[in-house]
Amino acid sequence: MTRKQRDRFVKFFAILAIVAMLLGGIASSLVLFLS
Repeated sequence: MTRKQRDRFVKFFAILAIVAMLLGGIASSLVLFLS
């Protein structure tokens, strides 16, 4: 794997992690709101 590919891979995973955290926060606040 070249360095360029690895950088892209890392960036992709960072974005995925941020999206997952945002979705988790939205889901938990929705659960709190609805319960």
